[in-house]
Parts: sequence; C-alpha cells; structure tokens
Amino acid sequence: MGNSQLDGQHVLVVDSGVGGFTIVEKIRAQLPSARVSILMDNDFFPYGGKGEEALRSRLTVLIGTAIDRLGPDLVVVGCNTASTSALAVLRERLPVPIVGTVPALKPAAAASASGVIGLIATETTLSSPYIDDLITSHAGSCRVLRQATPGLVALAEAKLRRRPVSIWALREQISRLFDQEGGGEIDTVVLGCTHFPLLMPELELAAPWPVSWIDSGAAIARRVADLLGQLEAASPAEPPAHQGPAPTAFVTAWTPGMGVLRQALAARDFSELCYMPSPSGVSVARRPLEMTG
Repeated sequence: MGNSQLDGQHVLVVDSGVGGFTIVEKIRAQLPSARVSILMDNDFFPYGGKGEEALRSRLTVLIGTAIDRLGPDLVVVGCNTASTSALAVLRERLPVPIVGTVPALKPAAAASASGVIGLIATETTLSSPYIDDLITSHAGSCRVLRQATPGLVALAEAKLRRRPVSIWALREQISRLFDQEGGGEIDTVVLGCTHFPLLMPELELAAPWPVSWIDSGAAIARRVADLLGQLEAASPAEPPAHQGPAPTAFVTAWTPGMGVLRQALAARDFSELCYMPSPSGVSVARRPLEMTG
C-alpha cells in the first residue's frame, strides 16, 4: 500500500537501457502514488562496457542536468555497474538523495542452504573492489562463484522490444557459472544487473536445475520509501520542489526502433517518451508516446 504523505513525490530512475524498468515496477508497487520517471541513457549504452572514470564523469553531468531540469526528490541509479563505479562521487556532488543498486548478496546468503551462491553480472561489476567488500561483509560465510554474462543485457533489451529470446543463447551464458569448480552445489543465484529480471522465465528454463534467483528491486523500493519519508518528515509543510513538467520516460538518443520501445512503454503505463540529449545545454524536447513505429 502507498503512503498518502508521499503523494506527488518524484523519483527518477537512471540506467543505460531498459533495466531500470525492473526497479520502476518495484517502486510503483511500494509507492503507487509517487511519480516515477525513467531516464534511459541509450547514447552511452551499455554502462557495463564503460570504464569507471568514464561512468563517473558521464553520470555526474547527466544526472546533474536531469536534476536541474526535472527537479526529482530522489534519484535511483538503476544499474549495478554504474553504482559500484560512481555512487560515492554522485552522493558527494549532487543535491538530492541518490540510491544505488548493488547485488543482493545478503539475502542470497541467508536463503542458500548449500552455502554456494552464484553471482552473474557484467565484467565491470564483478571486478569492482566494491563487490569484494560486499561479499566479505554480507556473504562471508558462503562461497560466491562469479560469472560475467554480458550477453544477457542484449537479450533483455530484445525481449522488451518483443523479439524472440533464444534459450540456447541464454543457456550458453549461464552454463559457465554452473560449470565452474563447485558450481554443482549452487542453489541460489544473484542477478547482478537490473536487466536480468526481465529474463526470469527464460532463466528458469535455461538453468540446469532449479535454483532461487534473487535481485535487489524490492530492497531498493523499500529504501526509496524510507528516504522519501525522511524528506517529508524533515519539511512536512513544504511542497515538493518540482521544476516544470515531469514526463515519465526519457532517452538520450533518438535511434531506430523507437516505435517498438514506445509500445513497450505504453504497455507499462508510460504515456509519453521524451528526448533528453547528452548534456550539451540543449533543452528537453517533448514527444508523445505513439503506438506505431
């Protein structure tokens, strides 16, 4: 159920592609009265293929620009790679609360009976010192086997655009996790990328045996609700400082295939798709969400 005190609060979710939708859905379920926008930075897609310094520089400017133009009360970095690379810098430099996305290793450790956990993500995420610290802090009693599965991002993007997903291609990606030494004992797999939950039915079919798949979407939604409640308590008499209209979806590049993306957005109750160019001082161009390509 929603919190009526948080009506009208504006949350902006940022990712390089459609992975942010998995976070948006959880936030909407937790806070149905809040306004939730999504910014898909497809001009810099995928974040998983970028270096840490490039991500820090890009996201600081892009999210700073979005805050100036849209006035969100809170921003969610809906990407594990971006969060592990840039979260500390973003929190230091930006004027609103920033919620990051990190692999759900703590609940996975609690759920695993065998004590062997799989973690699938991008190579950048898996090699981050942040992940080493997270495993030590929250899954130290378990053996965590890591596997980069960058191909799942493209498969998730394709699925949202109503293209067929090859179970064989997906199985090839995840089989390397289970084929590792000790992989036969995995009973829980952490989805370390927000794109991956879009493929949940396919992942269940492709797995060599039944496992629990765990993502961080629900935990992020709870954290967003907590922080918005704290903001409301700190200034209950002040209305949200929204600047201008708050369209529901943005892209940073107008590329082929926008018609199919519009259909996917409309199916998720987004009424409008807008263009926010890569930071260059150009104002946001509004464009209605059409149902044909």
